[in-house]
Amino acid sequence: MLSFTPFFINSNLITNKSSLIDYDTFFNAVAGNTGNSYITWALLKELGIGKLEDDFHIQNIYDFDFSKTEKVSDFVNHNCTHVFLILQDQIRIHESYGYKLPYNGIKNLLEKINKPVIVAGLGANCFTGFDSNFHKQLPEDLIEFLHYLSHRCNELGVRGNFTADVLNQLGIKNVAPIGCPSFFETGANRIIKKKNSITEDRIFFTSNYPSPLNRTAFQICQDHQEKEIVKAIAFDSIENFTSNEVFIDKYIKKRYRIFSDIGEWKNFASQFDFSLGYRVHGCILSLNSGIVSVCCNGDSRAKEMCELLKIPHLPALNPESDLVKLYNEIDISVLNNAYPSLYESFSSFIKRTAILK
Repeated sequence: MLSFTPFFINSNLITNKSSLIDYDTFFNAVAGNTGNSYITWALLKELGIGKLEDDFHIQNIYDFDFSKTEKVSDFVNHNCTHVFLILQDQIRIHESYGYKLPYNGIKNLLEKINKPVIVAGLGANCFTGFDSNFHKQLPEDLIEFLHYLSHRCNELGVRGNFTADVLNQLGIKNVAPIGCPSFFETGANRIIKKKNSITEDRIFFTSNYPSPLNRTAFQICQDHQEKEIVKAIAFDSIENFTSNEVFIDKYIKKRYRIFSDIGEWKNFASQFDFSLGYRVHGCILSLNSGIVSVCCNGDSRAKEMCELLKIPHLPALNPESDLVKLYNEIDISVLNNAYPSLYESFSSFIKRTAILK
């Protein structure tokens, strides 16, 4: 009998240096956003898996060669006990970064696999808020795919109550709002400790944010919105910047950061006391690095996750706000007090859907 050995579809995780040869290869590996890789990275940690070997995952399902379906399914059936299908906020009218999930290819692959399939962290994203008619605007092939997943999985783990409502309106009832696996990667006893006071140099931004402090503070880059910056700081491609070397060395390389390794990203974040910006996973990573963080994103994805997980959420924050004062006013006890029951809910979901003790 095989010991617990999961296979990950759409891991978006960098497992070797071949994914780092150039900008396009790197962002293809993470499906357009480095925050995507945090989900599988967290699951590996939560499941007690030290390293993800190349044979045990499909890095990016969007560009997977489905002519290999038989080979992969045969490998999974003989060497693995479970399949984790990693999805993000694909329940939307149009997917981000020009992607579209290969619904039929995924269904054909899963049909040939005779192992339990777990979906943990699927989300809806509506840019007009919690729209009660959102489900009516979704593409038919997406709706069909969601019904397939509902029948293929014991339950669907979703990011929040809005996603659960959308699926319920589509007739899909086996849904559990659990948040995102990334939120729970530090284990059952996480507590965020807030300092009595901080200074501005202890603040960084999880995204571009129009605060006056953003001119001097560090900013994390995550996706194509910072394309030219990422090319300059990570791949030494500066054709669209000034040729002034002082500008590149003392401004770009010191202010901006991008990470292919989640552990290194967390080590960076842990040097600070406070972060804020529009990135949900940047905020979650900050919290898991032991610092206070605020999410300012106003879309339904951010709102439902922050509401469920009790993450500080200020989408209407005035960018001119005094951020040191803001830090002093944040009540982190709400998040800390809610965490144990949220963790237990997530852990219970994994155990019962994977049929684990």
